[in-house]
Amino acid sequence: MTVEPSGVPGEHDMFGCGNDDAARPQTVGLLESFGWPAERIHDLGDLSAARGMEAYLLLWLRPWGTFGSGHFDIEVAR
Repeated sequence: MTVEPSGVPGEHDMFGCGNDDAARPQTVGLLESFGWPAERIHDLGDLSAARGMEAYLLLWLRPWGTFGSGHFDIEVAR
């Protein structure tokens, strides 16, 4: 498995959250170094958003079982 968004064709979105305002730009910079465009990195707010991000694993596991691989990603369309 890779952290590179180019590993799966198409557009993908990444989420982050936290209470350390100094760490947020560092996290975005790290994600950008992996190839995530800044406009695809979404700050969901303070650390209380982590619960929702953790629960995303439950959704992610179902397509993995269906597709037979974790080689897919999610795009947010607005």
